[in-house]
Amino acid sequence: MQGRLLDFSSAIKNKTEHEIIRVIDTNEEIPFKIHIIEWNKQPDENKTLYFCGANGMVLHQTDLNIRKVNIPVTTYILSPYIQELYDKNQLHLEELPPFLGEIIQDAKKLTKDYVRAQIAAGARNIIEELKQQKIYPYTVEPITSVEKVERDVFDIVTHQLHEYLPSFQTQETQGKKLMLTLVKEALEKDTGAFKKIMTEVLNLPTKKQEELMEIIEKTSLENVIDTMREVRID
Repeated sequence: MQGRLLDFSSAIKNKTEHEIIRVIDTNEEIPFKIHIIEWNKQPDENKTLYFCGANGMVLHQTDLNIRKVNIPVTTYILSPYIQELYDKNQLHLEELPPFLGEIIQDAKKLTKDYVRAQIAAGARNIIEELKQQKIYPYTVEPITSVEKVERDVFDIVTHQLHEYLPSFQTQETQGKKLMLTLVKEALEKDTGAFKKIMTEVLNLPTKKQEELMEIIEKTSLENVIDTMREVRID
């Protein structure tokens, strides 16, 4: 091990990178990089957000607040500005400048979007099977960003039903179709309606209900639904 760099590439399943520039009051441009890594391992209970200098050295950490999602991800924010704060002993989350707080929120949102997209990707085979059976409740492809988010969330929920409800897999075609239609209509209304469906119709375990609500709420589905309703009213 001595004199050799550790190679973590075999432990990494996927990695995405984003670059953000923030202009502060002095008109100085400060670069930030956000790295999201999905690991080839069982997920930890807590997902972690790490603050790093430009060289990637970890200087501080906090919780990403996406505890119940079954995707092993870690997120890193890299910037020379973080190193500067650390060197001055000013890297305290409760005292950060507002623009750095915005970067943290950006990192959390990007991570949650990544998790949602990965779960949706895992659902595609199931969705294709439902389409072939002609019981998938959508007949056209999504066009707008609102429609795409709505479809992704529906696909995620359907995947979870298939995975965690044996009765769904063995159900007759018409029964599946009715259940999928109820889920679609509940998601289009609000998260309260969907909670009722999970409890009274689907009988999902409490842990699975919490996991699904985490995905839905943290991707701002309620805001998306509000937008959809406003468009329909107009």
